[in-house]
Amino acid sequence: MVLVRPAAISHFSAMHYHELTDQIPHRIFVTTTTGHWVPRGNKDRGNGGGYRLGEAVYQFVQVKPERFFGTKEVWIDETRVTVTDMERTLIDGLLMPQHCGGFAEVIHAFAEAHDRVNLDQLIEYALKLDAATAKRLGWVLEKAGTERSRLGVLERVEVTGYSKLDPTGPRRGTRNRSWMVQENLGGKVTP
Repeated sequence: MVLVRPAAISHFSAMHYHELTDQIPHRIFVTTTTGHWVPRGNKDRGNGGGYRLGEAVYQFVQVKPERFFGTKEVWIDETRVTVTDMERTLIDGLLMPQHCGGFAEVIHAFAEAHDRVNLDQLIEYALKLDAATAKRLGWVLEKAGTERSRLGVLERVEVTGYSKLDPTGPRRGTRNRSWMVQENLGGKVTP
């Protein structure tokens, strides 16, 4: 939080904080609205483009100011930090699964959060972002057992074509007409 403001611990690091994964992230993901965060020369090329500060590798994810929401302040040991709330963390997984351990890990996180997540907040966040995210969320929630009647607002989001379910995956797989997503999971993910 000292490196840049505004900033929030996010993505895989937030999944770990919210106990949505059993995996231990090897880097600290930080969402910010600014591109000015690390002095020159600190880029750790051996760690996928993260920035090494001491023993920690930080991965900064820059978003537009209007996309910086869904955060809360928490105490970790004796330090007050900002972290994305559980609902925003799950939405970030649908947007950028590559920063959350992959799409299979995101599906696992949704299963872990099922009884603890605020469904209305989750839907509100998806609608603030984009149609593809809203459709992915509807698909994931339905597969996780959420009643279809609670997902109507997501189903009614208008789209002009199919979006990839896993945005990092190939454009192939079954097309789900209900959610207008291409199920490009290749059998690797079972919701």
